[in-house]
Amino acid sequence: MKELLEHYEYLVNEVFRSARTENDIIDISNINLSDYRGNTPLILAAKSRDFNAVKRLLEHGASLNCSNGDGSTALSYSYRSIPCLQILVRYGADYSCKHGRNALKLAVQNDLFDEINSGNKILFEKRGFHFDTALIVASKSPEDKLLLETLIKKCDGLCLKVSLLRANSIELVKSLISAGVDINESNDRGHTLLHRAVLNNNVQLAQFAVSAKVNIEATDVEGYTAFLLAVTRSTVMMEYLMSCGANTLCANKNGDTALSRALRFGTIRAIHLLSKKDLESRDELNVEDALHNEDN
Repeated sequence: MKELLEHYEYLVNEVFRSARTENDIIDISNINLSDYRGNTPLILAAKSRDFNAVKRLLEHGASLNCSNGDGSTALSYSYRSIPCLQILVRYGADYSCKHGRNALKLAVQNDLFDEINSGNKILFEKRGFHFDTALIVASKSPEDKLLLETLIKKCDGLCLKVSLLRANSIELVKSLISAGVDINESNDRGHTLLHRAVLNNNVQLAQFAVSAKVNIEATDVEGYTAFLLAVTRSTVMMEYLMSCGANTLCANKNGDTALSRALRFGTIRAIHLLSKKDLESRDELNVEDALHNEDN
């Protein structure tokens, strides 16, 4: 085992050494190999403040978001070199790593906004809506409002949109809406902010979304409204959306109604709420029919 670990360490260091020498050929097959500490050649290059090695490794396809044993990526060490920070951010470094927020703050202090937007675009192309943008990371430290305010002013529309649909902070959502982001934006699955609030059982976020005029009846790609999702997740959310006038007779693209889903997957409370609502709706229809017949 020891010999194997030593062999891996040798291979990692060989790739790193090759990257440091302009004319050396980099062994691409080992470019993302890690030593026993979890360090890849790119992490070693960032730790060594070797911009040329970082640049060559990235150009040869090194994965820049691999983490070592303590959760650090190449970005975690980029505070040691602004040129390294600049290129890592531009290539799509993920700020969710250890010390990632510090790296983001340093990038903002050095006006690397083009690089931040470029990196967010690359991450979006690779992961869709499934990553924390610079704004999301900044919002996790509410004491540093200036960082968040600066990013909202400087980040492009894509970053703002993804941030809205990843946000769990009402303050961040408020700031994004104030910056002109449409409350009814949706992700690749058709989920709006209200859908996400239901999926995360975040009643306060749902309340804010409704107060901001989100479309309560918006459907995702499978035909689910936020209410239809709530049926099998939270009766509290169900009751809230019902109080807002959500359509309880909705159905998804497979024809599954709120009541049929409650009977299959929901709680007794959910079934009771929908059964009661169904009876009320029938009573209203009977009254309307009676009035109509009387008029005739």
